Amino acid sequence: MNKKNVISEYQAQVNGQSVIVHKYKPKDKKPVSYGRPNAVNCPYCLSLLTFDAAGLQQCSGSKLEFWDKEFTKFSKMNDYKKRKYILTIAEESQFFELYDRWLYAQKPESKEKFNCGYTNKIFFPMPTGNVTIPDPMRVAYIQKRLGRELTEEELYGESELWLLGKIVLKDYKKGARKVKIALLKFPQDF
Repeated sequence: MNKKNVISEYQAQVNGQSVIVHKYKPKDKKPVSYGRPNAVNCPYCLSLLTFDAAGLQQCSGSKLEFWDKEFTKFSKMNDYKKRKYILTIAEESQFFELYDRWLYAQKPESKEKFNCGYTNKIFFPMPTGNVTIPDPMRVAYIQKRLGRELTEEELYGESELWLLGKIVLKDYKKGARKVKIALLKFPQDF
């Protein structure tokens, strides 16, 4: 019987016998989790992943000391032992990628510390600048009326074209309207 968990004691009569009753303090309740564990491991080195303020996952490097010891042992093995060791590994490609990073960090000219480099940051494939192109529908309409491709000057309004009804003219005639080709920004205007 653990005396430090007893809150109080008293004597009671049960079936004609005197019994000491101990009142214990209740156990602390542990929270019940029905979800998945929050700890997520790095797919490269199995360290814990941390989340920064933007919600990006980055490797904490908590297992890199273990990998440093393993790679030191691996580099000292002969070829036969290396082959045998590699057969015990499930993901050979990840092992060798991490091993290459370790080897690079061991070079004297390398200023980087050994890290696995994992992050879930997605780099946006489109450039941040806009691409401006002449309106393809208007260009197709004018080219069909002219019967030829438009020149660079005509596309960007440096050389004038005139529209008289459904006819496209190079020179101005009375009643003709100047052809304007809108420049659209890709991808916003599409």
